[in-house]
Amino acid sequence: MVNLKSILVVLLLLCQSLAFGSDKRLALVRRIQGLEQIPQSLGHQLERLTMLVISKQADYELLLSGTDTPIASVVDMVAVESEVGRTNDGYRIEARLLDIRTKKLLTKASHSNIREEDLVRMFQGALESLFIPDAKIKPIAPDKVSNPKTTIIPRQKMILPSTTQIKQPDAPTLDFKKIVRDLKRKVDKEIEKKVELKTQAAQIEADKKKADQASQTASIAKGEISKKVTDEKRPALKSYPRRLNIFAGWDSRSIDSTYLVDTSVKAQLLTLKSDGHIPLDILQGRMAASYNLSLSRALSIPIEAPALYQVGLFGTWLEPRWNISAGINRDASFFVNLPSPGEGLAASSITAAWITVNSEVNFDFWGQWFLGAKFGVPGMVETNYAPLKKAKQWQGNNLQLTMTPPLYFKGWSSSFSFQQINLTSQGEAPFTLNESRIALFVRRSL
Repeated sequence: MVNLKSILVVLLLLCQSLAFGSDKRLALVRRIQGLEQIPQSLGHQLERLTMLVISKQADYELLLSGTDTPIASVVDMVAVESEVGRTNDGYRIEARLLDIRTKKLLTKASHSNIREEDLVRMFQGALESLFIPDAKIKPIAPDKVSNPKTTIIPRQKMILPSTTQIKQPDAPTLDFKKIVRDLKRKVDKEIEKKVELKTQAAQIEADKKKADQASQTASIAKGEISKKVTDEKRPALKSYPRRLNIFAGWDSRSIDSTYLVDTSVKAQLLTLKSDGHIPLDILQGRMAASYNLSLSRALSIPIEAPALYQVGLFGTWLEPRWNISAGINRDASFFVNLPSPGEGLAASSITAAWITVNSEVNFDFWGQWFLGAKFGVPGMVETNYAPLKKAKQWQGNNLQLTMTPPLYFKGWSSSFSFQQINLTSQGEAPFTLNESRIALFVRRSL
């Protein structure tokens, strides 16, 4: 037997519709499915956003759902259902608009591979797309229909690509009183007429599309047909999004040099940097062009230092959970030593072009983590330090480790970096440079 609360809700809505004759449709909001898979604060934000979007619809009257809500009705009522879940490549959302009276799915919008910072915006777009009218399907004029009360209800078009299948709810039998049963039988007859008219309109639209496609195919040149066949035989490209990150933060460096004397300098710097990659249409979309750019300005340093920067270009192999790159990274730094015996200490610039291999992995552990490692050897070294201008046999290594935990605040996250640089050369006298860098940044993906 159907729950008494469900019967009372439906009777109340029926009486309200008959008594006031409102032109608005009732919109029943059901609980978002899958909230346990996302952070609680983000789930509350999606629930509030659902109420806000539906309350702004002029043609609908908001109706909140309780624990026992009807899944069938004789009044003009729709149900708004939504679902959110986590996948290997991000988040997946789906929004559905159901006609409770006809027990039919009116429209749905779904999308996957969504980043956490884009989840709220994409969820709002999915909900709003449910209420956008489809201009291609117009109501049939009343004078062309045998029954003047029979019209076609326009359906909303789907904005986002569908990735999941929806099972339509089974229609339960409601145990109403006799007057409600009689009214329901009349409504069912009217629904059958509307469904028939809708089927005819859909068939006409499908026939028109087939005719347009046949005409377009007939007008394609022979060369274009060959190109289309060739493209169909190619393997499908893997979809990897373009990535752009910006960083801003504090950089602490300790630079030790050994030549005529042993020196040690500590510097505090403000650093701005950016990195990212752009996927290329080669090797099934797995190759990308990557870059990194960094500029530093001294906050606290005991001596005047030259410009400090980094710039690098790499080729990158992309995978869903990791990537690996190889390329050239040019790093400009400095050290302090005696230019010649008897002179005072002075800062000298030293710029190395490092042949670099780096990799990054990401995994889920209470959020999305990114861990990176970079290793390089010197390819070419330049310096304005006179005793080393003719030095050619440079040796050393450059090691850097990075970590980005899932600590987010208004789209920004934190990032930590440690780097160790070692350079040696045999000039007029042995030269050694050891530099340690520790950096703390705030990071944002664009």
